[in-house]
Amino acid sequence: MIHKLTTKFIETRKPDPSKRVDYRDTVVPGLVLRVNKSGTKTFSFHKRINGKMKRLTIGQFGPFSLIDARDRARQILYEVETGRFE
Repeated sequence: MIHKLTTKFIETRKPDPSKRVDYRDTVVPGLVLRVNKSGTKTFSFHKRINGKMKRLTIGQFGPFSLIDARDRARQILYEVETGRFE
């Protein structure tokens, strides 16, 4: 699902006991919040690199804030776009 991620939105997401759910951020391309069946909420970055889809884990919500995750996602996106990331 595509959604503008906010701290309140993330805090109110409840786990679906039958599957994990991904929420794609509308602010930073590639930033994804995954809510696992266990309730764990993890930020990651999804991007096609050299023709292959890559998923890079940024960190768990709590230790990582939404601001931290967006900053890290922007940094990764910059590295990908400038050819510094392989």
